[in-house]
Amino acid sequence: MNEQYIKTKEPTPYGCDAMREWLLSRGFKLVVGASHAYRGCNWYAWRKSTLPAEECELNQQPTMQIVIYPWRLEQTDAPGGGAWESAQINVSGQAGGQWFSLEATSLTDKELRRRLDFVERSLVAAWNALLRGGDEAKHGRSDE
Repeated sequence: MNEQYIKTKEPTPYGCDAMREWLLSRGFKLVVGASHAYRGCNWYAWRKSTLPAEECELNQQPTMQIVIYPWRLEQTDAPGGGAWESAQINVSGQAGGQWFSLEATSLTDKELRRRLDFVERSLVAAWNALLRGGDEAKHGRSDE
């Protein structure tokens, strides 16, 4: 075995536990790592959307990946107590040589559960509209 590829134990995810378990039950996968800990959670969740989407120039696939970043902010003056938990929902892609990141932010766990399908439809529709919006997005930058 090549010593450079020794398997290490994956860290245990922490923060926004109820949200994480709900997302896993909805088919999301987790990415766990210390580089995400600044949000008070060391994980984010992702899955491919089942909605039809215009191709990203880089991925060249007719699907979008939806990513959910949890936030847990410890504050004594936070609404309802000592912590504020919320989610940021994101789709990103490259069009016309430019990267775009479309997102909905500050959804509480309750709002995320109630509105995830609506937000996903809206973000994918915005991506599709962006690419269908004109020649610049489909064929490159206008300054070429």
